[in-house]
Amino acid sequence: MNIPITFPDIFLFATSILLVVNIILLVIKINYKNYVLVSSLSMYFVFITATVILLLFTRYHINIMNSGIIITLMTIVYCLYNVFHYFSLQQLIVKKNRFNLNYLLHLAAISILAGLILYFFEPIYLITGKGYDYVFESQHLMEVQNKNSIILLIRILHPLFYFILGGYLLFSFYNSPLYLSIQKSTRYFIFFFYFQKILLFIWLLIGFLGFNIDHELISKLSITGFSISALFISSYILLSPNLLLQITKTNYTSKKTPLAASKLPDLVSQLQRIMDQNKFYLDQL
Repeated sequence: MNIPITFPDIFLFATSILLVVNIILLVIKINYKNYVLVSSLSMYFVFITATVILLLFTRYHINIMNSGIIITLMTIVYCLYNVFHYFSLQQLIVKKNRFNLNYLLHLAAISILAGLILYFFEPIYLITGKGYDYVFESQHLMEVQNKNSIILLIRILHPLFYFILGGYLLFSFYNSPLYLSIQKSTRYFIFFFYFQKILLFIWLLIGFLGFNIDHELISKLSITGFSISALFISSYILLSPNLLLQITKTNYTSKKTPLAASKLPDLVSQLQRIMDQNKFYLDQL
């Protein structure tokens, strides 16, 4: 069956190619001094690429697996790229090439969620939609089956949990002395990196919630928005070679040494006390 190529298809193909190029550029930058950060970023892009490829499979009816298994696999992939997005964001801020044992808790939680998904999964045999509707119709068929509601719950709550964690991380970063010690372009990338993740979730939510309004339009809008958002983050890195060098460095350097805000009140009070005691401002020069 011949399926015509549409604009969403073009964006999906372009996004998958650029994402693969990004992964290659990051992987060749890995060394023993930066392997935690660069590996986390690489894995994040790997899971976005996997999502785009799964969307292409559903678009062109590549039946390597049934629709229910694709949606189940997508759920696990979404969870993994939530986790690796958080790892990457944390490493971009702290710039310490050290694997934190807390990371294992996040990965262990993914294993538990994957087990729940597989345990509660009910196979879906009837798919009547075509093209992009195939994805969202599968989701709706899974929703009406009571046991598969765990997948819907995970798909919504898991990213929200990591939005909160990432938002708190950014808030702490913005209010810390470390903020001024990082180059402007890298700071912009950190904020863009966080909000890009939110955009990806919003586009998928639009596709899911808007399915009953207009099957074809909402599906295409959601897929196009998702691919363009992923395309922007890929282009951002590819078009900024200096940025790639900065984020793969192990330590930031800056000519400014910011003063901890917590010490300022003590310094002001000490200076005031010295002025009151010695009254230097009354001395004639």
